[in-house]
Amino acid sequence: MSADQGAFRKVLLGMGAVLLISLMVLASFSLGVYVGHQGLLVGSLGNFGARPEGGQRPSQSPSGQPEGLPEARPQLVGRMGGLTNEGLFVRTADGLRLVQVNEQTRVRDRQGGELPLEKLRHGVNVAVFGEFSEDGRTLTAHTIILVPLPLP
Repeated sequence: MSADQGAFRKVLLGMGAVLLISLMVLASFSLGVYVGHQGLLVGSLGNFGARPEGGQRPSQSPSGQPEGLPEARPQLVGRMGGLTNEGLFVRTADGLRLVQVNEQTRVRDRQGGELPLEKLRHGVNVAVFGEFSEDGRTLTAHTIILVPLPLP
């Protein structure tokens, strides 16, 4: 084998490695965009046929969502970090976020049943529906749903 052929094979091998790495980076980026847009919990707030205590199915809206649950996507999904006088802190993929609660805030389970605010304890997974403040840092919750599924 001549020196030219050895150099040519090294170049081809290098080009193949660059192509493989490029494809892996593209696939990882695409997966990240999909998960960032759709989330890992798509449909997690729906009714999976689980029945509340008593064996009765909850009443449902025409969309199949249990009564009392919002139809839209939540503004925040994360894990409870703590409850203070200012509100509650939720750990999200974007960091710790302050969620203000007031007397109109309702806490619900996945079937739509109302729960007391005390059910919100450290480490519980939640989906928060509400309105963000003008600066986009504080969310005033109108509905908080306990999500039993593990979050990433």
